[in-house]
Amino acid sequence: MRKPFETGTQNNIYLYMRIALLALLASFYAPLAYAGEIVVSREGSGYAIYVRMPYAEVAPLFGQAPEGFTDEQGRLAVEKLSNGTFDAADDLIADVGFELGGAPVAFEAMSMMVHQAATPVPFDDPIAAQVAIAVCNVPLPEGPIDPTALTWIGGWFAYPVASDEALRIQFPQTGRDATEFSVVVFDDGEFEQQFDVRLKDGGALAVPDAPGWWRTLIGG
Repeated sequence: MRKPFETGTQNNIYLYMRIALLALLASFYAPLAYAGEIVVSREGSGYAIYVRMPYAEVAPLFGQAPEGFTDEQGRLAVEKLSNGTFDAADDLIADVGFELGGAPVAFEAMSMMVHQAATPVPFDDPIAAQVAIAVCNVPLPEGPIDPTALTWIGGWFAYPVASDEALRIQFPQTGRDATEFSVVVFDDGEFEQQFDVRLKDGGALAVPDAPGWWRTLIGG
């Protein structure tokens, strides 16, 4: 016959083991540091990508922060956006690699913009994404505004290219946490697919090639 103390000790051990196991499982499903969104537009010989994410997380993803928008205190000066953002958006992807169909391809900037995180603008399709990188909904303050209150959106394109090929975007390793992106793909303005991807530090984002009529015919 077991003594009450022994039974209680064993129960405690089992309880601690269950707690440790649950903690281990929870670590695999821990909330990510932040979430971003990507809109992909494939049309004719053009390939465009738009990225939306918290402004403060741009540098951890790309390896550098957008230049020319901050003051000495590192706060965003919104009025500087009126000077144009093309060059800064191009510089931002200096450490990012792009491949289409397994071959390197050059993407260049369309624009980038910031918006108030509390009042997000539409970002559901390529047209909405184009508007989002062209129009700023942040009122001009008397002084610089804290970038943690902002959402950043950037857009790049490649032309002419074989837009039906698979795209691979290789991001630099910066020491950041893994993040999750929601990716939506449009072909010739029509919705094609949506998927989520967990992007580890120094990882690559892959967008499958366009189905094409012949792949649809053979079930590929």
